[in-house]
Amino acid sequence: MTRLRQLLLAESLRHHPRSKTVPGEPESLREIANQSTTVEDRLFRLARAHPSADALRPLIDRLLQGLRLFALGTVMLGGLLGLGAAGSALGTGGTRQVEALLLLLLLLGPPLFALGLLLILRVWRRQVRGQAIGGLAGLLLTPTLAGLLRLHGGSPEDRQAVAQGSRAVAAQHGAGLRLLTLYAHLLWGAYASSALLACFLILTFSQYDFVWGSTLFDAEPILNLLLAIGWLPGLLGFPVPDAAVLDQTRQGIGSVSAAARSTWGWFLFGAILVYGLLPRLVLAIGTLLGLRRAVNRLALDIALPHYQRQLLDLRGAAGELDRHGASPPDPASNTGGEAPRVFGNGPHYALVGLELDQAGDWPPAFCGADCLALAHIRTRQDLRQAESALRGLSPRPVFLVILVSLLRSPDRGSADRLHRLIQAGGVPALLLLGEHHSFVERGGDVSRRAADWWQHASRAGALAHLVADEASLRRLDRDQMQAMLRGAGTGERGEAP
Repeated sequence: MTRLRQLLLAESLRHHPRSKTVPGEPESLREIANQSTTVEDRLFRLARAHPSADALRPLIDRLLQGLRLFALGTVMLGGLLGLGAAGSALGTGGTRQVEALLLLLLLLGPPLFALGLLLILRVWRRQVRGQAIGGLAGLLLTPTLAGLLRLHGGSPEDRQAVAQGSRAVAAQHGAGLRLLTLYAHLLWGAYASSALLACFLILTFSQYDFVWGSTLFDAEPILNLLLAIGWLPGLLGFPVPDAAVLDQTRQGIGSVSAAARSTWGWFLFGAILVYGLLPRLVLAIGTLLGLRRAVNRLALDIALPHYQRQLLDLRGAAGELDRHGASPPDPASNTGGEAPRVFGNGPHYALVGLELDQAGDWPPAFCGADCLALAHIRTRQDLRQAESALRGLSPRPVFLVILVSLLRSPDRGSADRLHRLIQAGGVPALLLLGEHHSFVERGGDVSRRAADWWQHASRAGALAHLVADEASLRRLDRDQMQAMLRGAGTGERGEAP
């Protein structure tokens, strides 16, 4: 598989409902980890070994083939539009008069308007923050791709995953925007080429008298406009009408000579070439080079929680996670005796569960796309592996959340485990007290139990704590927890809204 196909496969699996499924045999994971030379290569090999990979590969191949066919269809559509515009503007056969300004407006107006609109959108995009594709095009891309893939079979979840993964890849370095821009240049470049060819054939076998004039405006501004339009074609050596020819061909003045007809015809060719074809050709080449650079820079964002989980699975299978708690700490992290207070620079926060009664619900529902659920710790070995995993995270998570149960009373062992986890994380830690409903049903005193936990957690280095019932946990988000840590320091108990 090419690198682009591997990127699309990995990103499609990231958006797939079965994304957490990995090859079940430890030997398979160990082989992937040991045979890979880079982190990205490990993730690519893991994606190829995923059970859903065989169903996604044909969809990805058809998607790429569809993009190539769409480019061909764009060129054909532009060619037909150019032929139609030239044919309707000039007609065929006979000797007739043609309004020169109206002809130029009909042939060059649409591509110049589209070019101006493209420039406006690019300026607007630079001023408005958003994704690389941005706006309506970005919102419609995923359902559009999913709809197109429906023609090629596959399950709905496979088609949706490929569509979302493709959009994620296209959003990197403006690759998707450059591709859409290239399609636009191909459309209008084909339009100008076919219009130029049609005008050449029609003017070769038919005679036209080019005239100009205006009912609403004086002749002088129209004359100056025509001279300005002819300036660039004249620089390239095309015959352009001068003041004498323009005066001769002004409507209602006199007859048009053969020399004037020839001058107007070549002027038309030059105007279509200079204002229609050449700009699109230059822009298409530049966009294609930019698209190639963007494609070469495409990469997996290994800081995403999905890939961090996969790397932890691979490292554990390969024996890279320290099973004896001897992993050296990250020099960039806070691993001293004081409570870590510097937020990490990663896009996610880390979550660790500590001796939860409802372990079957791990990871909890509030752990979304920006949450990296590392482990539910039950044994000493789980604790050592969680410490090693926390030290090995790169980039560092923004903060650490340790989820404990109100059903369990804290003791000196709990404080020791909390301290080891917080120091291994090296980032601000929030103690989250869950299983609220079960504790209340048993008649427990929530305030007293929370105070006991906070007494141990604050000594271990936690900066804040939060008591949340089941409904509040489902609404819990990263911004709320980070705000609590920013305002931490009072030691007061937090209540989830």
